[in-house]
Amino acid sequence: MNEILKNFTEKISNFGELYYFDETHDEIYLKMSSIVGYEMQKQYIKTFFNALRYFATKRNISPQLRPKLTLLLIGPPGTGKTTIIRAASFEYKYPLILVHADKLVEALLGQTLRKIRNVFEVTKSLVTALKSPVILFFDELDAIASERSNANEVGEIKRSVISFLQNLDSLTELTLPVGVVAATNHQDLLDSAVWRRFNFHLDFGIPDRMTRQRIFSYYLDLLTENDIPFNCNPDILAKDEISMGYTGADIQRAFHLAILRHLEGEAITDELIIRLLELVGGTQDHLKNKERLAGVKEVKDKNEDDFDNTPRYEQF
Repeated sequence: MNEILKNFTEKISNFGELYYFDETHDEIYLKMSSIVGYEMQKQYIKTFFNALRYFATKRNISPQLRPKLTLLLIGPPGTGKTTIIRAASFEYKYPLILVHADKLVEALLGQTLRKIRNVFEVTKSLVTALKSPVILFFDELDAIASERSNANEVGEIKRSVISFLQNLDSLTELTLPVGVVAATNHQDLLDSAVWRRFNFHLDFGIPDRMTRQRIFSYYLDLLTENDIPFNCNPDILAKDEISMGYTGADIQRAFHLAILRHLEGEAITDELIIRLLELVGGTQDHLKNKERLAGVKEVKDKNEDDFDNTPRYEQF
């Protein structure tokens, strides 16, 4: 099997990466149990993978009863959408084709459509060669599947939505053992027809206080396992006034910086972690600033068409 996977790696490199389980490096793979929080989402993902395993062998079930194995993950960046699918793929030992949707977009007419079609053709070829389930994962799906009614979208993007939908329908109708997963940080941009193609919708929101406390405890336990001294209290770090709006990725970055400070001789304390959290910033605050700046730009662009041509800004 590994030889087949290696042969497909180069084909897939044009639009993404191919990840697969290698028993000789079992220790490097992240387990789903190591991902803190999102217990309901993890349970639905396990149901999704179990269904893929079941229908890989039970292909004679009535088409009316056979669910389309399509899963859409939504939520802000840094909440672990891609990480959790990779972990599940490794646990179930299913190859994962990770498609960077932005790599499919081309300026030349028709190139985007050919790339989208190629993704599905390569996936079908891999499944046929392996005779086992495969996960096809579109990251940043909004790059090729944004709302067609948006007047700002160019024709090439609108045609890419149609191409994606047609190829997705074709793949799911073949009853091949393929689980199609997509993730987006901008669910409000997705075309309404895209939403209907995905049977499962899982929301990965900003972690609450209890989840943040478990995330801080997780990284403090890692410090202990690596004999790195610290004087931190996860209950303090998880307080709303300190870390509300921070994702697991934000907290991880703060601990990465703490390691660098530790190498310079600075003690890892609550005060250091709090200072580093302020330095990296929380995803929720970043998103609010982005929305605010986008709103200011929109008002400015609108008012530049006024008679006096003087930009004016709304108050936020």
